[in-house]
Amino acid sequence: MTEQILPENLSRDAIIDSQWKQLTGLLKAIETNPFWMKRLSDLDVQPQDINSWEDFRQLKPLTKQELVIDQNENLPYGTNLTYPRSRYTR
Repeated sequence: MTEQILPENLSRDAIIDSQWKQLTGLLKAIETNPFWMKRLSDLDVQPQDINSWEDFRQLKPLTKQELVIDQNENLPYGTNLTYPRSRYTR
């Protein structure tokens, strides 16, 4: 049986490393997401420009209003889709 590694058993550095790995995976995924690519472009940033937590902290936080505007302007789901709509159906 494999021992389960729980976050509460990890050091702070190990948690930060794990979070960074997850974030870099998301940064690769957003390259196919029109909403995020436009948002980053508007901020004059490319996903590959984010190489550290400090780079990430410099980004303007996303607001709910930005998501609402995008969805209202791009009915029915907005452009915050990483995959074609057909991939989101059951």
